[in-house]
Amino acid sequence: MPSRACSLEFTMLSSDVPGENSWPRDMVIRVDQPASLLFLLFVRSAWQLDESGVPPLDSVPAAGSTVPPAGLDRDEVNGHWKADWARAFESVVPPRGPLRRPDAATLRLLDADLDADELFRAVSVQEYWRQGLDHDAETAWEQSMWPAPPPPGGLGPEADAAEWLVGVWRSGVRSIIELPFAGYYVKRVDREHVVVSRATRSDPQLYSLALSTL
Repeated sequence: MPSRACSLEFTMLSSDVPGENSWPRDMVIRVDQPASLLFLLFVRSAWQLDESGVPPLDSVPAAGSTVPPAGLDRDEVNGHWKADWARAFESVVPPRGPLRRPDAATLRLLDADLDADELFRAVSVQEYWRQGLDHDAETAWEQSMWPAPPPPGGLGPEADAAEWLVGVWRSGVRSIIELPFAGYYVKRVDREHVVVSRATRSDPQLYSLALSTL
């Protein structure tokens, strides 16, 4: 079974920040480390694929005993990874606008006479990429991404950057997606979703800077 990445919900209350009385009591910011995206980032590294337009990682995961299938067409596999990344990202940040017509591959699956298990295996991103993958190494790396608990008396990254966090919440942000990208990284994907690197979120100054730019 695939491991689950950490997902937590941070609620800012006025009582959370000493000396401040203006924090909205209904402010909720969700912080996610989506398992599907971490999985694909591990695969990209373990299979030594191209970056495919997605930023490099802040550290190279230990691939363990991972051995990609022999005889791979590198261009084809890189294209497959890029398509699966886009699909997985859309499951985290649903695209806005009118629904798109299913592509030809999806239409073929819908027309096929498959039971539920067969259909899951056909559409599962993980089914293809788990070939030769070291499950224990993947699990260990994903768990290493989990955030450390705040120090005694500490309130965590969101509270440390609360001055700017309140502003982005008022502008519509409801979800912060943390990924282990190298160095400083922040991108507002749409009105509600922001992607930040782990290095950015774990540094109060960088996190405040990132939020101030949104």
